[in-house]
Amino acid sequence: MGPHLVRRLLKEGWQVTAVDNFFNGTKRHLQPFISDPHFVFIEGDITGLDFIRTVIEASKPDMIYHLAAIHFIPYCIANPRETIHVNVTGTQTILDALEHTPTRGFVLASTGDVYLPSDTPHREEDPLGSFNIYGQSKYFCEKLISLAQKKYPKTKFAIARFFNIYGPGETNPHLLPDIFDCLKEGRVLRLGNMDPKRDYIYVEDMAHALYRLATYEGGETVFNIGTGIGSSVWDIVKCLESIIGYPLRVETNPAKVRKTERQNLIADISLIKRVLNWSPSVSLEAGLKSTLQSESIINI
Repeated sequence: MGPHLVRRLLKEGWQVTAVDNFFNGTKRHLQPFISDPHFVFIEGDITGLDFIRTVIEASKPDMIYHLAAIHFIPYCIANPRETIHVNVTGTQTILDALEHTPTRGFVLASTGDVYLPSDTPHREEDPLGSFNIYGQSKYFCEKLISLAQKKYPKTKFAIARFFNIYGPGETNPHLLPDIFDCLKEGRVLRLGNMDPKRDYIYVEDMAHALYRLATYEGGETVFNIGTGIGSSVWDIVKCLESIIGYPLRVETNPAKVRKTERQNLIADISLIKRVLNWSPSVSLEAGLKSTLQSESIINI
């Protein structure tokens, strides 16, 4: 997600300072920006208060996008202490570092996984209560943002609840990168749960929504960012078959079958459409085709 947002902000004429420790990211994705005089990269960890304070005091940002987190759910479940340390302590560390260098705006990347399970699309005011450590960590981060708003009343805080982002450059082993790896080897997809529906949003649409949040001055603080459309893994497979022009065989990999799984996680995006005049512009088929091309899986 980070490099796509950097590209969008640079395109809009912003001076961008990016921070990453490359836990999951890769320096290769930052190479297109290194020669840009409006881009600065600093390698480091958000959990280090002295480091983050130094970065913020030096760059004096007008806007902070806090995207850093551990967010591959199976990894989070296997490593709960690390997840809390990075996601929760890291968030509080950044907020503490604002004490002497306040910003005009701050956007927290949260998740649709904070919601209680529901068969209908989630609205921002719906009940919260994730059943996994990742969703709970982000839920707690949202509470930290509420406290920070009281401490820093001149800063405009916003919470962006991401749904399932996909697109070129994904470095976490989520569903679509896993499928793309399978496609590079042949026509057999070894997958887990096939029926749950998710709201897949193309990464460039997400970057555009985040950019729009930078200029928002209204009273809303929490926004779902998705498409409002639910797609099962079967739907993804059928769409890919249509794009590549040949059938795929699906086999079950027991190691990828989650014991606890939401059946539906879909965004109601009526608020962001109304307030920010933003809507996703890339269809699932177009987004998958673009990603397949970028991964050199197809040549159209």
